[in-house]
Amino acid sequence: ILVQIEKEKNQIKKLHDDNLQILKDIRNEVENKTAKIYNAMKAKNAAEIFDQMINEGKIEDVFDIILRLRESNVTQILKFLTVTNASRLTQKLEKYNLDKDKKD
Repeated sequence: ILVQIEKEKNQIKKLHDDNLQILKDIRNEVENKTAKIYNAMKAKNAAEIFDQMINEGKIEDVFDIILRLRESNVTQILKFLTVTNASRLTQKLEKYNLDKDKKD
């Protein structure tokens, strides 16, 4: 019985790990499509959406999108954000870059 339980436990763990990988792949695909949309959008329109999202407490979502955008687009979008939101995102970008440099 213990052998059977251990076998089933391993099967459940494998299924769990497989499902986590599928979920991660789906999230990456959605994030890539979102980045494509915002890269094609006018900076002023994107900034208005980002301002609204940040005001709704979704700064992490905006930050995740910003990380995937072309640098030139990020620069343009930051110009149109409110000063407060541009400052908050800039601080997050600086911290992200510092953390990334420490890992490298």
